[in-house]
Amino acid sequence: MNGQIGNAFTALWIIFLAYWLISALRLKWILLFTRSSLWGALGRRFFPQSTTVAIIGLILTALGIAFAFWARYSLGQNWSSKVTIKVEHELIRNGPYAYVRHPIYTGILLALVGTALAIAEWRAVIAPSQNTAGAPASFCRGLSPKAL
Repeated sequence: MNGQIGNAFTALWIIFLAYWLISALRLKWILLFTRSSLWGALGRRFFPQSTTVAIIGLILTALGIAFAFWARYSLGQNWSSKVTIKVEHELIRNGPYAYVRHPIYTGILLALVGTALAIAEWRAVIAPSQNTAGAPASFCRGLSPKAL
């Protein structure tokens, strides 16, 4: 990956991590940001390195992080690190919530996919899959009568 593009990815993810105040590293971050020589077969590229693909990945990463920021901003005082029902709680239906049920997770997933695309190594494909593993259960839970 081109040095400037690589620096842009690094800056975007540092901003994102600082914003969310992540206190502990999880597997997806380790997969994305460690040297590929540590991962054996997972460090192999699934297509050749390309500046064009890296730029597309950078754009997707920036859009994903911006989407997650927009979602968090749209929640305003309703956002909390703990899931609770607050006094005068309201259902947010504006901003990205008008289009997507879980826009913060959607933004994170888009950013992970963009980064995985730019890295183009199999280890990077695993990172976004960690976010999508619970998606079917979340979708089904949303369709249950209790949720209505």
